[in-house]
Amino acid sequence: MIAAVDLGGGTIRLGLHDGNGWVERVRLPNTDQPADLDAAAAQLTRWRAAHGAPTRVGVAIPGIVTADGTGLASAHGKYAHLRGRDLRAWAAAAAGAPARVENDARAALLGEAAAGAAHGCRDAVLLIVGTGIGTAALVDGHLVRGAHGHGGVLGGHVTIDLAGAACPCGNLGCAETLGGSWALAGLAATRPDYGASPLASGPVGFREVIAAADAGDPCAAAVLDRALASWAAVLVTLIHLFDPERVVLAGGPLCSAPALVSGLRGRVASHLWSGIACPDLVVSPRPRSRCSAG
Repeated sequence: MIAAVDLGGGTIRLGLHDGNGWVERVRLPNTDQPADLDAAAAQLTRWRAAHGAPTRVGVAIPGIVTADGTGLASAHGKYAHLRGRDLRAWAAAAAGAPARVENDARAALLGEAAAGAAHGCRDAVLLIVGTGIGTAALVDGHLVRGAHGHGGVLGGHVTIDLAGAACPCGNLGCAETLGGSWALAGLAATRPDYGASPLASGPVGFREVIAAADAGDPCAAAVLDRALASWAAVLVTLIHLFDPERVVLAGGPLCSAPALVSGLRGRVASHLWSGIACPDLVVSPRPRSRCSAG
């Protein structure tokens, strides 16, 4: 039995897998407070009492893993309650089993390669769009990690606008400053047509932007177009770097809006190096499940 903990941006997903399928799965709110981890630990402890200790437990986190593999090294202004926590020891104590901490995009790509959209591929990349932009790469069957654990996962911080806005990471013009949901409200507010947009009177996330764009709002359409262009730039960069046979797409806007995926394919294909054939772009049917599986 293997226990999985996915510390997602808004939801903590926990699962218990017996090698053939999920025995139990639970979703808990993630409000960026220490109590969220307490609730997740309590769930692991309940499973331990009901099913016995698992053989191991995996923890996926939305950021860079520390060099010693114990927790979150950095996420630049996000997930403050995870900073400084030994998540490996936390999970091991709650589940009663050895634990491993992994970046969530890498975990998702590993799950996709094992039994998902990248099954059978030895070379693949993953793009996850949500609060930020997450990426991961698989080369010759191995996850790209790099000398300091940053390899392949910082695609959202590729510079795509030399005169662009400062990113919380410290860089300028990162793809996330145009294509992460945290940036959408600010981008909309800079538009001259913002005052007449429905985006001016409520929360601004991808759901609201896509709905307003579909209803004909020019402000939302422009913001969405910039986001789409940023995702395409990230994918072109990943394809140029890693030469994958398949690209896996995940995240709310890409999984729920087929027209966006079609537009993304067209942009990527038109901007690739002339000798490179555009690889398959495949939407993950169960992205968060794949993260837990990884």
